[in-house]
Amino acid sequence: MSEEVNQIGELASGLLMYEFDYISEEQKPFELQLISGSLSGRMGELNILLNQSFSFTGDDGNPFPRLQKEESDILELLYIRDYNTKQAQKLLRGVYDPGTAESIADSPTPWIELSEGDTTIKRSPNSNGSSAANRITMSKDFKALSQEAREKIEQLVYAYNMYGAEPRQVITDDCCDSCHCPSEESDTPKQENKPTPPPSQGSGPSQGSGPAQGSGPAAENTGEEIDDEIVSDI
Repeated sequence: MSEEVNQIGELASGLLMYEFDYISEEQKPFELQLISGSLSGRMGELNILLNQSFSFTGDDGNPFPRLQKEESDILELLYIRDYNTKQAQKLLRGVYDPGTAESIADSPTPWIELSEGDTTIKRSPNSNGSSAANRITMSKDFKALSQEAREKIEQLVYAYNMYGAEPRQVITDDCCDSCHCPSEESDTPKQENKPTPPPSQGSGPSQGSGPAQGSGPAAENTGEEIDDEIVSDI
């Protein structure tokens, strides 16, 4: 592989070598250009499917950033899907549109049954490779191949977005305190608020505060009066 060939050219060469190896050597340069242009034109769809932003920033034709193996496989499947779809449409249009290449719209209908006297010769409608019935059958086969590639693309895109996507949202401790969602515990222990003890009994003004019972001059005079009574009795 020449060093001047960009990444898109390498992918196109691989498709031409392994998927379309039946193409003649004279047609390979022309097909290589078609495949390369088609792959470049599907870069936008690849970005949409994979949530990426691949682009062409220079004159060398290389995508930036470079495609990895997973992304290259999906891009190749996009081409195979559309190639089979176009072949199905081409065969179907060739049945009724005389402007299509290799159209049979203006061709005479091939015979199916010949009779002469007591002799009758029949042949299958599909015995002629260019018959309308045969072309319609081939169109359905290409459509089935396109659908198979489409389903494979959906599987690869799902796996790519599921296991290759980076997290877009970070959950903070404040969020976890409010919504109680699971998260990793912080290295710094959180300070826990200690419960406030209930007020102790007797706090505040003590019972019986104020003047004590029997306090004041009245209590002092009580003792003198008792002494006077004892003297008088004597």
